[in-house]
Amino acid sequence: MIGNWTDIALQDIISYAIGGDWGYNPEESIDDSTLAYCIRGSEIKEWNKNRGKTAVIRRIKNSSLENRKLEIGDILLEISGGGPEQPVGRVLYIDEETIKTQDNHPIVCTNFFRRLHLNDTVCSRYVYYYLHFFYIIGNTISLQGGSNNLRNLKFKDYQLIRIPLPSLTEQKQIAEKLDKLFDQIETIKEASNKIPELLKNFRQQVLTYAVTGKLTDSDYESWELKTLDEIAIPKAGYAFKATDFIDNGIQVIRMGNLYDNKLSLDRNPVFVPKNYDTDIIERSRVKRNDILLTLTGTKYKRDYGYAIKIDTDEVLLLNQRILSLTPLIDPDYLLLVLRSDEFRNQFFEFETGGVNQGNVGVKNVMTIKLHIPSPRIQEEIVRRTKILFNILDNIERRYNILCEKLDKLPQALLGKAFNGELAL
Repeated sequence: MIGNWTDIALQDIISYAIGGDWGYNPEESIDDSTLAYCIRGSEIKEWNKNRGKTAVIRRIKNSSLENRKLEIGDILLEISGGGPEQPVGRVLYIDEETIKTQDNHPIVCTNFFRRLHLNDTVCSRYVYYYLHFFYIIGNTISLQGGSNNLRNLKFKDYQLIRIPLPSLTEQKQIAEKLDKLFDQIETIKEASNKIPELLKNFRQQVLTYAVTGKLTDSDYESWELKTLDEIAIPKAGYAFKATDFIDNGIQVIRMGNLYDNKLSLDRNPVFVPKNYDTDIIERSRVKRNDILLTLTGTKYKRDYGYAIKIDTDEVLLLNQRILSLTPLIDPDYLLLVLRSDEFRNQFFEFETGGVNQGNVGVKNVMTIKLHIPSPRIQEEIVRRTKILFNILDNIERRYNILCEKLDKLPQALLGKAFNGELAL
């Protein structure tokens, strides 16, 4: 044990009550009842942001509120829910902000939670942090039962866990220090969360400058206006039968492998046998420098029309609703054009389809007109664009590293706190 710290079982510092299965419509007339906000399992994910503001209002009998009404300092323990990748045992802290945001109505929780009320010998915020730490290091996994789809926490075992305790004064100091550190982490996260959208917008701005001559101060008006049919040879994908797919062999590129201008061959891959019909293999095979374009997606959402360039000599086959283009100009420049708003705005003018699915036909795609500079200018535009994109890629890599560090930081801070290593 650390210095003069002690430890104590959770059961010795709490009183508890299970949440209710609140089923009364707020419009119903129920004797001796009141309106209350009911926190459900769905509130957990965005708790730090919403503090239960998305809780539903229900009508509750007053007799149920006697030991179930939530108070400042209470801890909600998730005892049911979860799944294969999400064990139960998450905790929520009821603070003053939570209580104030509910229009002065009482707050309760569903029977997916157990309300823990801490006695005055401990700092409830300190205990909350320890229970959160206990969860994120994976210790609740051994204390759960139930099926893969519905996990249950073995509360009789859970309440026996022992909590390291310094003096009450130090508990409060540690909790206050953690509050400040976690607030700083959230501030950094909120600021950094803007980076992906900024990078996306900057990339699109680079594309716009590239295909309008501004990136090279080129005379855009002198560029030739050509249809896509004049600068690329089209080839439609083949309608492979799902019954022909196997676990290995020659991979078939499907719609799901192309998203947001990225080729993800490891995303739900499917294959056909290596001895598949040679004519079909030849007519559907894509080759290095071919550009693939998706032709189907969600109507009005512009979540297709993505373009990628094949950078491998591996034998890959093309499924239906994907168009392959063999460039007759610089393939890297054509890729830039197909990713630009100049192309995409015209592409979606041809969108057809039902309520949900949008489609653009090959014949229409090939009539789209694009401004094409001389080969020398194409080469220079590609060169300058790659330099700028490399800079943006480096920023994105640093952002991803930052996100990884921020995700690991809470566990590291809590570990130090409960080992007595957090400087106060």
